[in-house]
Amino acid sequence: MAFGLERMMPILRCPWSGEALTRQSDELVSPSGHRYPIINGKPVLVRHIRGLHVTPPDPAHISRTIDEFSVDSSYAGPVLNLGSGNVPSSDPRVISLDILPAENVDLVAEAENLPFATGTFGLVCSGAVFEHVHNPLAAAAEVRRVLRDQGSFYIDTAFLQGYHGFPSHFFNMTAQAVETYLVGDFVLEHSVVPDSGSPTMAVSMLLRRYLDALGAAERYRLEQMTVAEALAAMDAGRVSADMTEHDRRSLAASLVVVGRKPNGYDGPREPVAEHIVRDYYAARALVIARHHECDFYRHKTSARDVPAYGQLYQALAAGAVMNPLSEDSFTRATEQLNAEERRLRRIRDRLVAGL
Repeated sequence: MAFGLERMMPILRCPWSGEALTRQSDELVSPSGHRYPIINGKPVLVRHIRGLHVTPPDPAHISRTIDEFSVDSSYAGPVLNLGSGNVPSSDPRVISLDILPAENVDLVAEAENLPFATGTFGLVCSGAVFEHVHNPLAAAAEVRRVLRDQGSFYIDTAFLQGYHGFPSHFFNMTAQAVETYLVGDFVLEHSVVPDSGSPTMAVSMLLRRYLDALGAAERYRLEQMTVAEALAAMDAGRVSADMTEHDRRSLAASLVVVGRKPNGYDGPREPVAEHIVRDYYAARALVIARHHECDFYRHKTSARDVPAYGQLYQALAAGAVMNPLSEDSFTRATEQLNAEERRLRRIRDRLVAGL
């Protein structure tokens, strides 16, 4: 938190109206009446404020992949670290922004609606962020807006990586997609594969995660094979595919999804707000993850009184959206899934305590 709120005030803007903001006690307020809380010195400049925006995250759930964020002295400030996680920066040019109010974050905001004046930054850096952004094209447009002429947009984003969502994981991108859609109307100065994202790293990460998802006996059997033997066994279907649904989805080569168009779709109606739909599918993904955790710890515990936690697809069916044209239907289904997530979390914690 090197920049500080008072220094940020001249460049902060309302994410709804784009108006300048003034401070009133523990809030920032726009002339049109939008109000945003300041929590632990961090303004929360989000259009639809939810619990994750104002609740400090578990350190285990937020990125801190480097000791400190810094950039070359040749870049004129201010510099935006977009999706900073909990990485600190002592550089007085740097503003650390994240969707979660981690300790080292300067402000909480969403990439699709950056709360800054147009033409503010000399550099925007985004590392391992765009795969988690709900609308990467809108986020890239916002980055282009807040950069000054001759400002630079530095992106490092996922391609061949498994699912690693918190709070969510939406898009992996090819190099062609990043070049075309994120910086297509900028001067392309640099486009390379970093050492941290090499083909060797991709294979290593996916293989290690694949082995972790296998049962202990199957993993041991596979690890004793040569590479050629292991590939032949996989190609012939002689490696068990007995994984949790969370692991299968996290490592899948492809997915099949079928959606059915509801009655009345083309008629006059108010669309369901994007954040309502997003919250529902985030809750659904979290139930899948919690069920996976229960399976994982059930196989590790020696306790005999392991509580029943039911079948995953029964839980997902109970939390299905019955009318996707209705906001109330999404809200009720989300509440059902959130209740199931809390139940599974209690069971997981009980299993962990029995280790």
